[in-house]
Amino acid sequence: MLLQEGASMTELRRQQIVEEIKKQKYTRVSELAGKFDVSQVTIRKDLTALEKQGILVRYHGKVALAELPSVSYLERSEKNMDKKALIASAAASMIKDGDSIALDAGSTVNCIAEVLSGLSGHNIITNSITAAATLEHSANTVTVVGGQLVGQSHCTVGPDAEEYLSGIKTNIAFIGCSGVRGDTGICTGLRLEGGVKQALMHSAEKVVAVFDDSKFSSGSMYMFGDFSEFDTVITTTPGTDLEALDRLKKLGVEVIFADTL
Repeated sequence: MLLQEGASMTELRRQQIVEEIKKQKYTRVSELAGKFDVSQVTIRKDLTALEKQGILVRYHGKVALAELPSVSYLERSEKNMDKKALIASAAASMIKDGDSIALDAGSTVNCIAEVLSGLSGHNIITNSITAAATLEHSANTVTVVGGQLVGQSHCTVGPDAEEYLSGIKTNIAFIGCSGVRGDTGICTGLRLEGGVKQALMHSAEKVVAVFDDSKFSSGSMYMFGDFSEFDTVITTTPGTDLEALDRLKKLGVEVIFADTL
């Protein structure tokens, strides 16, 4: 590996950590500490710094590279369209006249934007480039969150986006995901996306997760929302009983199966 001239020992070690994880796909703190002959405390500091940069993610005691979705946005948007349309209809029924609305990025949430494009009088804030374009000619006030563009997800992310959202208050937020992790919560493949999702959630009086039942079997690396942080989950009926549904029930989270309405 070629080391950058003038870089500090810490920077060089962090470069090497990334290269090591590229080889192994994932590893653990103890393994990295042994590999680089430093304490686990030092490795954790390195990993925290790399995670803040959106390079790595940590889950279940493992460390892995933060990767963009392997499937294009267009492909994802065309999958399970009938279910997403039902979810969008159920979501729209929760919106009251004059509500301020936070829209996350993602194909399911964009279906909600399509419904909203036919409504008027709402203040809508989103980090989704696709949702903003969908709402372009609507009779709503639309604010697009600035930040670093993630082209494959058609959204903006990063500290600037999160800081801006920290000063925003909305009535309701609709949040999508790339998968469900067991009975714990929902996740995404890119840490920086998770940061903005959290900021959108924190802006809202009511937080609604929207995803079809295929997401119950497609967990991803970075969990950004524990089930306890949601007021409502709108999904479609899964083919089998799931621990996730059991925990949601215990937490008192409202679960709406859009295909049964």
